[in-house]
Amino acid sequence: MPEVIRTSINISPDTLIKIKAIAVRKGTTQNNIINEFIDKGIKSIEKEKNSIISDEDSFIDMIGMVKAKKPTNAVELKKKAQKGE
Repeated sequence: MPEVIRTSINISPDTLIKIKAIAVRKGTTQNNIINEFIDKGIKSIEKEKNSIISDEDSFIDMIGMVKAKKPTNAVELKKKAQKGE
């Protein structure tokens, strides 16, 4: 069994009732259901991150992803974007 770490989280009563119902229906524990949901959420975010550019991507990671037909001054484009042009 992999190492586990005990932690505390706050869950709304409605969510906890739903988790309990799912656990009973599946014949497992609330802990297993919560971990399953967390794992699915993490995998979904990782898959999403690999398919689109996110706010967390660094400029270095994005170099070469977009090619312009003519030379572009990124500083000027940034200034125009900040001015709302």
